[in-house]
Amino acid sequence: MEKKKINEGNKLIAECLGYEYGWFIGGEKKEKQWIHWKNDTKIKYTRDLKYHSSWYWFVPAFNKIQKMKHDKEFCDLILAYVRHNDHENAFKTLVNYVNIVIYNKPIKVNVAGLKDLKKHL
Repeated sequence: MEKKKINEGNKLIAECLGYEYGWFIGGEKKEKQWIHWKNDTKIKYTRDLKYHSSWYWFVPAFNKIQKMKHDKEFCDLILAYVRHNDHENAFKTLVNYVNIVIYNKPIKVNVAGLKDLKKHL
């Protein structure tokens, strides 16, 4: 998966979870960073977002996002990827879930084969 797509997906998930991206003082210089004002006072740099590579980041994020607005088809597919330790496809599907279900953004996704794909996982 391209680094640009990974960063875009990580940013989308962070925003959905309530993180803000902006100019904050970090160390000796001012730079763009992620911060969650309510739940987490730690500043997380974009390069440190790990929803794409760490189950410890991904699973809690998925649990919070699916509680916002549940879609059985997407959730079942994501859980199938998690059970089969397919992090890349779980991440891609969660990004699509946030775009389509949470933000109602029309995006091009081939969902015709979701049921068949789930049968093979």
